[in-house]
Amino acid sequence: MSATAYRWPGACQGCGHERQLEQRYSHAARCLCDECAARPHKPPSAISLDSKPVTSLPTGAGRARGATSQQEQDARAGGSQPVRERPVPVPVPAPVPAPAGSKEPTELELLISEHRAGRLQPADVKLGELPAAAGTAQRAVAEHIRWLMGLRLAFGDTRPLPYATSMAVKAGLVADQGTASAVIRALVRFGVIEHVGQLPPLRPGLDGTKLYAPPAAGVSRPAS
Repeated sequence: MSATAYRWPGACQGCGHERQLEQRYSHAARCLCDECAARPHKPPSAISLDSKPVTSLPTGAGRARGATSQQEQDARAGGSQPVRERPVPVPVPAPVPAPAGSKEPTELELLISEHRAGRLQPADVKLGELPAAAGTAQRAVAEHIRWLMGLRLAFGDTRPLPYATSMAVKAGLVADQGTASAVIRALVRFGVIEHVGQLPPLRPGLDGTKLYAPPAAGVSRPAS
């Protein structure tokens, strides 16, 4: 040991005991006691295969993932030892599912959109005459049906119009489907429209949407 070497008390990096230490440049600049410094230094590449296996982990080695060691805390607080940051995974946006119950617009909905955009005007469709005593709801539903038939006819579709009771409710013409059903039956009875069939049901046990057309003779029936 040199007479001018600086020594201090601490844990030896060789034996781990509390000793008077000195930085030994002949031993890879490790801080060793005199006893450990007297042993021949073996570089990592010269360690023999018969070295004793490690039977215990250093203090803190079994720390759960995410815990922070004292050295890491010191480094974050401005210490000299840098902390290697773990790579942060970049989130990949997942496909956004379609809203529940969403579906493709029907042909009739597309025609209505074209009309609202100013690209389609309804053709003139003649229905049977309403009786003078017809109520407001009956006149409103009849005009709604005539308008939808006109949009289909303007597009070249001459098939009967599928008209569900829910369509009159959604249009704000009646309060509920029961009222809509009574109004449509009255229009058929008056000869304003004709019930000519129905679409296949969407599910077993349900009725298909009914189909309506202008009266074949073009004349109204007397109210009963």
